[in-house]
Amino acid sequence: MGKTKKITVITMPKIHDRGGDMKKEWYVDFRYWNPDTGRMQRFKKQAGLNSINDYATRLKAAKKLKSYWTKQLKDGYNPFNDPGKVYKDVPDDLGENHTIERHLINVLEGHKINLAERSFAQYKSHLFAFCQWLKETKDNKGVLLAQYDITDITTAHTQEFLNQLRRHGNTRKGYRQNISRLFTLLKKKKIVRENPWVDSELPKVDTTEAKRAFREDEREKFKKYCIENHLQEELMVIQFLYYTFIRPKELRLLKVDDIDFDNKKIFVSTRIGKSWRNRYMAIPEKFEKPLKEWVKDKKPRHYVFHRTNPDKPRGRDHFRIQHRLILDELGYERNGNVSLYSWKHTGVVALYKATMDVVAVQIQCGHADISDTMRYLHSLGLIENAPARKIPEL
Repeated sequence: MGKTKKITVITMPKIHDRGGDMKKEWYVDFRYWNPDTGRMQRFKKQAGLNSINDYATRLKAAKKLKSYWTKQLKDGYNPFNDPGKVYKDVPDDLGENHTIERHLINVLEGHKINLAERSFAQYKSHLFAFCQWLKETKDNKGVLLAQYDITDITTAHTQEFLNQLRRHGNTRKGYRQNISRLFTLLKKKKIVRENPWVDSELPKVDTTEAKRAFREDEREKFKKYCIENHLQEELMVIQFLYYTFIRPKELRLLKVDDIDFDNKKIFVSTRIGKSWRNRYMAIPEKFEKPLKEWVKDKKPRHYVFHRTNPDKPRGRDHFRIQHRLILDELGYERNGNVSLYSWKHTGVVALYKATMDVVAVQIQCGHADISDTMRYLHSLGLIENAPARKIPEL
């Protein structure tokens, strides 16, 4: 570990009288270092202040409350059960210019001149994810990895980061490649002695989305169930996935304003998308009418799928849970080979069979590289070597 220094972990109580405005809430607050997050945490105390309607009496009570908490803190009160400590030894790399994050940001900024705008954005995204993981992960002694000196990051740490990434294999490869490049630059600057990413290995691809498409009879059965049970939202969700190939996570955050009926397109921004770039997907003719009907009474700022309050999106797992309930009713086994994501696969199969156009599938899926589309189609059994069946008899 690096050198240590002392940092203040308490800011003493202060009165917030809102400029003397009796209609606003008054309070006393103080801050205390949270050892779990590595940050100062704020504590607000009111103790009935705002039930006092007389200004002088409320101010007197606020001063009394401030004195009480000042004494408590000076007497060793610690909201994190670490009594008596006003200072804490922490790695010197927590200083503004010495954190792992600061080293990586500095070297990336220096490398920016060599990168295209898109590449820089991707580097920045990968760097942020890695640093966020460091801030949330502790070693076996309970020390946050973000508190380490950058020279103490090992291959074991980088491997653990890659293992927990719930990403496609190529995306994981991109993370390793980009962050490794930054550590190589740090090595050239003699800030680190070794690059801990060099010997890390890419984990096996997460296959949680490797489900099959629905067959035609299954599609009809599913639609019939939704219609008979008045499950309009569930039916609209599967139509979205089938026609546009939008991902469930993107669909949850889609707003009415993202739908462009004039140009027959749906805009998926980096705000909601998996990719670091914006993209558009076509609105197929068969989907245009039901989509217009679905959003006709909604305002542009509203989420396409929302809670009672149209300004709040559906919960993170809402679509998956509702879909799972229908699968249960239709007799599908849990952890089987179909899921909500299967509706996207079903749409891809339908488009490819109708057009035999790989590029059309690539554009609608939003794949940056057509090789991704080819692998996707192959995983769905659509790219076959039919001529191989014509091999002459031996």
